[in-house]
Amino acid sequence: MTYLLSHALDTLMESTYDSMANRLVEKLKSLPRDARIIIAIAGIPGSGKSTLSQQVIQRVNLRMKADVGRVLPMDGFHLYKSELDKMENPSMAHARRGAHFTFNPNKLLLLVRTLRERPHDIVMAPSFDHAIGDPVENDVDIGPQHRIILLEGLYLHTATPPWSDIYALCDERWFIQIPLEFARDRIGKRHVATGLAPTLEMAWLRWDENDRLNGEYVLRTRLPATFEIMSICT
Repeated sequence: MTYLLSHALDTLMESTYDSMANRLVEKLKSLPRDARIIIAIAGIPGSGKSTLSQQVIQRVNLRMKADVGRVLPMDGFHLYKSELDKMENPSMAHARRGAHFTFNPNKLLLLVRTLRERPHDIVMAPSFDHAIGDPVENDVDIGPQHRIILLEGLYLHTATPPWSDIYALCDERWFIQIPLEFARDRIGKRHVATGLAPTLEMAWLRWDENDRLNGEYVLRTRLPATFEIMSICT
């Protein structure tokens, strides 16, 4: 019985990935050859933004038989640890890393504008090195062939500038819905698996003191989405 339920949920999520990928492919085919589609994918911590983005882009590239899609996580736009050290309360800033004030949205806004204004150029974007805990500049290349860009991150639908300016530059905004209690379970397991917390109890404490606060901020400040996507809770 458990296998059948799990299989049914997997099939439903696969259908969602296929549907969103097909939508992007059809939209791309209707646009001029140098046009670029930029999608802002947001949701609370643990909602499945990274999984959705990767699965959709894989399907887009397979259908187009070319490398036309690129996922751009917001992680590369974290403030450096050295920048957190210079904040008024450095210990709080480090403890709350992942909150909206620990990112550099102006830097992301500049990149999105560049992607819009220079579709024929290679644009370099930062990634994030989890081993050192800091961004890596110019680590992701986005070329003219990358005509579908999936931005994914917590605050991409936030109503205050400059986040709202990023939102306005995107063609569509996808928001992934998930109950907080399911996200808590996912994030707890992830923190243990990645070594951020030694036990589930410590991971849930981290959720209560940071991730949940960030999720509530996302829900409280978000602008309307083009599509609401339900995350499959298992």
